[in-house]
Amino acid sequence: MKSNFISNEIASFSELKELFTTAQPFPHVVIDNFLQKDVFNKLLFEFEDFYKNKSKEGRLYTTQAESNKWSSQGLDLPPYLKEIGDYLASEEILSFLNQVTGFNNLKSVSGYNSKDIGFFSLMKKGSYLGPHVDHMFDMTGNAGYHVLNIILYISKDWDPNWGGNTFLKNRNTSKYSSVEFKPNRALIFMHSPLSEHGTSELSKSSKNDRMTIYFDYYSSDLNPYKHLNLKFNMAKSPHLFFLPKLSDYFKLNNRKYLSFFVRHRIEQIKYYLKIK
Repeated sequence: MKSNFISNEIASFSELKELFTTAQPFPHVVIDNFLQKDVFNKLLFEFEDFYKNKSKEGRLYTTQAESNKWSSQGLDLPPYLKEIGDYLASEEILSFLNQVTGFNNLKSVSGYNSKDIGFFSLMKKGSYLGPHVDHMFDMTGNAGYHVLNIILYISKDWDPNWGGNTFLKNRNTSKYSSVEFKPNRALIFMHSPLSEHGTSELSKSSKNDRMTIYFDYYSSDLNPYKHLNLKFNMAKSPHLFFLPKLSDYFKLNNRKYLSFFVRHRIEQIKYYLKIK
């Protein structure tokens, strides 16, 4: 695949698709050296400079499930970061994802750096993103079902002992996998009500910040998972974070998670009654 952004040395579509469809605990693929070297180096520089200038803006999460995580939500992006965002929303990347994952009629999220959804995230030492499943339907438009996520790992260098891995867990089977944080690595994974994910805690000995770019993708197909022979409750549910105890949802600083929990259950019941 010839591209001005993606490395020309990554595996063939057929190899990547085989890795994606057979991966456990649910379909995903890890691609190292995803961006061309000069693209990645410029992105790293621009990202670090952007955070340096905007660290007091954006959104800082300090809750039980999202600890010490900064997001670029609602901020105006500098030109090169906007260019990267536009590329991840482009027809070229949608075609790439279609050939790697088999999902059809893909669209990217609209308003990808809005007040609702952050594009760039940065996590400092001691930070943590708890286990959760994302929203099941486009929150900012009508693009359809949320079927794919891509996370790009951005850092100058990284020691595996610093943690910050992405963990994946299938809520039906409890099968589990951990994807090591590694600079210029891309993680593409199927999103569904079973696609639980989060991060391991970032060690307090970490010398670098854990920087990522996150994008989600949608399919307008009525049954977008058909090619994988998978069926789910397709309720239009919001995010759902899995807190350790039911009582945790009632703590003052966890009110939004209680709201997500209640809305999620209501939408599931409505969907169940609709198809009965």
